Amino acid sequence: MCERQAKQGTIIGGLIFLVGGYWLGSQGHGPFGDLVMGLGAVVTLLGVTSPQPTCDQALHRVEILTRIGLEHGWVY
Repeated sequence: MCERQAKQGTIIGGLIFLVGGYWLGSQGHGPFGDLVMGLGAVVTLLGVTSPQPTCDQALHRVEILTRIGLEHGWVY
């Protein structure tokens, strides 16, 4: 299984922190809401700028299946 969900989860988690910080700020907890929004912004940016994870295990499986297919004439 790839770690692609980790990158997407980081982005979604950061966006949730942004919304939560905005909500806290609107409830009168300004400095704490700003802190939570700042953390959410940093996490979201880290998630967006991180490289896409590679799926070495899945690529290895594709190589094996392709080799088997070529050996048995299934793949032309």
